[in-house]
Amino acid sequence: VGSASYLAFPFLINFLYSTISGGIDIDMLELSKLVDSFLPGVGVVLGTYFSLTISILYDRLTKLTEAANAEAAQLSLTLVNLLHLFEDSDPEAAVEGSQCIADQVRTLVYDSRGKEAAGVIYNDPYARML
Repeated sequence: VGSASYLAFPFLINFLYSTISGGIDIDMLELSKLVDSFLPGVGVVLGTYFSLTISILYDRLTKLTEAANAEAAQLSLTLVNLLHLFEDSDPEAAVEGSQCIADQVRTLVYDSRGKEAAGVIYNDPYARML
């Protein structure tokens, strides 16, 4: 997009000059001076805005990745503890608890945060483990 804008800019200026100069007596040199005086400032403002947007999106992605990794680690630990808890006494409860953890992992990996929130509201896998 940036390269296309850069390459299209001279054509846009010539088009605007031909459109504007129909009713107004303006020289192309004066138009170039006007554009040259505003273009650096506009470029800095738009570049800063673009950089800030990318930075915010990257920070959001990093936080989501950290949260997903932390939840996956906690689920792994919960699974190990659940299997040790029920390994001798009640294997059926161990299978049911493992299925709840598998459901949460599937939700974490494949579904959106909205679907995850709705799933917790209507069918909480953590509550089913208890």
